This record gives sequence, C-alpha cells and structure tokens, in this order.
Amino acid sequence: MSIYRELGVKRIINCVSTTSPLGSSVTYPEVMEAMKEASTYYVATDQLQEKVGSRIAEMTGSEAAIVTCGCSAALTMAAAACIMKGTPLEKYRLSGDRPPQERGEWLTWMQKLPDTEGLRNEIVHQRGHLNQYSQALRVAGAKLVLVGTEKECASEEVGRRITDKTAAIAFTGLYASRGAPLEDILRISKDHGVPVIMDAAYTLPPRSNLKRWSSMGVDLVCYSGGKSIRGPTDTGILCGRRDLVNLAAIQMSPHHGIGRGFKVDKTQIVGLLKALEIFLSQDDATELAAREAKARFIIDALKSLSVVKDVKQVVPNEGLLRGWPVITFTLDEKLLGMSTHQVVELLYAGNPGIWVYYDHILYPGGITMNTENLLEGEELILVDRLKEILGSH
Repeated sequence: MSIYRELGVKRIINCVSTTSPLGSSVTYPEVMEAMKEASTYYVATDQLQEKVGSRIAEMTGSEAAIVTCGCSAALTMAAAACIMKGTPLEKYRLSGDRPPQERGEWLTWMQKLPDTEGLRNEIVHQRGHLNQYSQALRVAGAKLVLVGTEKECASEEVGRRITDKTAAIAFTGLYASRGAPLEDILRISKDHGVPVIMDAAYTLPPRSNLKRWSSMGVDLVCYSGGKSIRGPTDTGILCGRRDLVNLAAIQMSPHHGIGRGFKVDKTQIVGLLKALEIFLSQDDATELAAREAKARFIIDALKSLSVVKDVKQVVPNEGLLRGWPVITFTLDEKLLGMSTHQVVELLYAGNPGIWVYYDHILYPGGITMNTENLLEGEELILVDRLKEILGSH
C-alpha cells in the first residue's frame, strides 16, 4: 500500500464485483513475475500473439485466439472481423518473422473501418441483451438492429431481421435467460450463414464455460482477462473461428486498423496466459467454499445488530451469471435514525472505503454485498465498520 499512500489514493474494500472502476480484480503474484520477465527484451508482437493464441485456443476449445485490450475491445474487433468478412482483407496473413509492410491495398482495407459503405454492417441484437458494452460493437462501424422487447424475443423474430446487410448476430451471456436462447440463435446463424458474437465476460466461473461456447458452435467468444481469470485488468480474449480471428488480428495493434488504439503490451499478453494457466489449475468448489465462509461470518455479525432486517445469502442466477454468494439486507431506518443511503455514504467515506451495492436490481431498496473480491482478512474490517456505524446508532 505504500505507493498508494504516497499518491494519496485511498484503499477500497470491494464488495461489489470485478468492476473496472475498482481495477477489476487483484492478480496473482506469479502473473506479475511473468510480466516482469517478459519486459526484459524485444519480441515480435505478431509472433507472440500467435504462440500465446495457440495455447489459449487449446484452453478455450477454439480454432484460434488473440489477446485483446479488454473484453470491450474484443467485442469491437469481433464486429470488425465480421464486417470485413468477404473483403480483400481476407487474403492477408500476419508474420512475426519480419517487420509488417503496411502499404497499398492492404493498408487501404485495413483502415476501411469505421466507414462501412458497401459492406455488410448490421448486427442483429436482442433488445433484452442490450447493455453498456453493446456500444463496443458500434465502435467498429456496426449498426445494431434491435429485436424483441427488454424481456422477450421470439427466435423467429431474430431470423426475420437477417438480410444481405447482416454481418453478425450478437448474444450476451449475462442475459441468456432473456429472449431467444443461445441454441436457437446458433441454429438461425447456421441457416443464414451469419456468425454469432458472444459477450462471455460474466460467464466465468464455472471454468467449464471457457470451452462450452466454442464447443456449441459460437463463432467468436469474448472474455475478460481481468475479471475471474485475474489477469492484467486491460486484457481480454477473442477466440473462435480461425478466419475471423485472423481478420480481427490484422485490424488491431500493432497494425493500423480500427483497433490500433487497443494496444496490448507484450507483458500483458504473457501475463494473461499465466493467469489463465493458474485459473484452470484451480477448483470451482474450493473457491466457492472460501467465499461462502466469509459470507457466513458477515451474516452472523449482521444478525447481532437490531437495526438489520432480512439478512440472508443468495446465489444470483440471472442467465449465465456466475454463482457467487451475495449478502442482502435491509435496515430499520426509524430505529437507526438515518437512511440506508446515508449508511452507504459512510461506508464509502471511510478509510479504507467500502463499496457496496445500494438499491441494486438484485435487491431494490436494500444493501447488497458480494464476497467475490474480499481479500484475506477484509471481512473482519468490513464487520468492524458495520458494527461501528450501525451499532452506534
């Protein structure tokens, strides 16, 4: 913590999620060691991506993979690949044996996007799957064709919206319980010869999901490297069909296509691979048991406070959402003498600050605390702070 104290940056206890405003997750020491070693000399980025990508492809059960600058960048590059399918850009191949020669037709097509004139540029997207990260598809120049309502979408409606302008169908793993199921989307995509792009950032764990989507036939799968995998925060994985992954790689850094700004450093590529190896060496059940133990400790402490009501542990099951233990409770505001919002503000304002969910969609009107990212011993600090705030009132 010395560097943060020197900078005047306050430590946060994370009871929300692997969210970017808190740096996603805390990575493994072995990952940092691998990144340090990778920083000591030069390598060709294309060759490194190829070698690391082949290993990640094995781990994800896909034909090919590349490391991207986060899952959002993976979605943008997936859209770019699908839009450029069928163009002269397909004939180019990357090589790490010599400096890239970006000129002439190659450079022209590499820098075509986000101008999609004359190209298939529509991505069919269920309205119920629409979220903040859907914007990443638009960054490549895609036009989203929204179908269905926020809660429902008939599979037939998705099929009816596919035209000769359709580049892909989008699917969000987090909202898989809404609208047309993935199995139907894959059947429709094959009937029309249109690839499927899946945002799978929030589908890990279980670890089996790392291979599940490619094995089902999803053409391009996008994962976050900085969430449950605990790699560098600004890394992601784009895996799937070899032809589409190659089209994405041609348009991203170190090349000068739409993805030039999504630069991923050699140390990050190596770091993500190491994190993925560690992630796959661990066990879902053991990880869950450790989180549940912390949840029980916190719940027992909350039950001793008279102002706390309806405290319980729940396991969210929104579509393919990860099954972590989440604590929910409400407060007797009259007995407490302050509002729930004021309590949350006091948690935020402390040092260390404690971030929780208030009036979350999972538990409207109450407080939600996720144990996923509690570091060793932080449950003790959390309980002490809650007793200090709630007990004193």
